[in-house]
Amino acid sequence: MEHLHEHEHRFEYNVPVSIARHEGALVCSMRIRPHMSYDETVGETSLALKRLSEAAETDGGCVGHIKASVSHEDRASILSVTENYVNVREIDIDRCELSVVAIVFPKDEEHFVEEFKKITKNLDWNKD
Repeated sequence: MEHLHEHEHRFEYNVPVSIARHEGALVCSMRIRPHMSYDETVGETSLALKRLSEAAETDGGCVGHIKASVSHEDRASILSVTENYVNVREIDIDRCELSVVAIVFPKDEEHFVEEFKKITKNLDWNKD
């Protein structure tokens, strides 16, 4: 069984990014409370997931699954990527937060982690 390594990184605005390895996959995740509107957050998150997919596939890597949830008051959406296509499904929920998880098999893990940080940073952190 492969050793699971997990730790958090904090970068601009002190937002934690969790990084782990599991059965050959790199797992990056983050959770924030965005201060964009719900619709803006869904749109920006959809673009971010597509960019994460492209970053994972650089030099022949592949996407296992990239998923996000966006919620605000009584609206929520689940976004997921397989093979560079972003699917958005709206559900009912009563809290406000954004979380992103990428399970990928990149050729260059360090490069993907840096891309994950850079791409998700642009989702407009709550600076409180």
